[in-house]
Amino acid sequence: MPGKVNQGPEPASCLARFWHHFSTSILDVFLYRGVQGSVTACAMLTSRLLFPMITATWEIFALLLVYIAFALVSWYLFSVVLGNLLFHGSTPHSNAYYSTTVTRWFTALTAQQRVFKLPFQTAGTSWQAPVLRLLGARVGKRFFCMNELVLVDAPFTEIGDDVTVDYDGQVRCHSFEDFRLKFTHYSVGNRVTIMSGASVAMCHAGDGAVLRPGSLSWKGSNLEPGTVYEGAPAAAVDDLERGVAGAGPTLLQGKAKLPVVKK
Repeated sequence: MPGKVNQGPEPASCLARFWHHFSTSILDVFLYRGVQGSVTACAMLTSRLLFPMITATWEIFALLLVYIAFALVSWYLFSVVLGNLLFHGSTPHSNAYYSTTVTRWFTALTAQQRVFKLPFQTAGTSWQAPVLRLLGARVGKRFFCMNELVLVDAPFTEIGDDVTVDYDGQVRCHSFEDFRLKFTHYSVGNRVTIMSGASVAMCHAGDGAVLRPGSLSWKGSNLEPGTVYEGAPAAAVDDLERGVAGAGPTLLQGKAKLPVVKK
């Protein structure tokens, strides 16, 4: 029996297509930058009104505080408040390509990750977990991460206690399949380690699981508790060493003999 042939995105009205492209290519690019510039201009005008002439050293620090205050307020309004209004845990799990959900998701990500970012770095500090909670994630105790953009879909993510994420590690809870954007709630258990460049994508990670550098999990291929994984798609290291069929390419393959190319 022949398989299903994907014919492309679901039919959408001209207005829906227009708004999708106009929002993601015009509004999200130019409007946000314009608002960002307006925030800076307001900070400058406020500082000039408060301190027309700088006559003391403390006034310099006061000016810096004015700019920081405007940056924090704009981050909270656009990344936290607006971001949570546009994209939250109650978002439909399956959405047509030209639906308003896809547009709102992209708009929220643009605000949070590109334009209205925090004026200071939180990666590797105790401030990161509270910030991720403000964005909708559930984060446990003693969370340590060296990546600023660790959660792509914060409202759909639950992080346990004592989780460590190295540089460029990431947790993703969405996928594009059959021209639809799909979200699912996923959890990362206690004492999980996501090493440099590794991604837990569309799956659960059990307590104590380890994902080695550069590895990528697959949708539905949950990481079992207390197991070390490697490869793309990720597979248990014990299975890889035994040569189980279906295991993805890994660093362990470097131990195998390379074929000799005859000239």
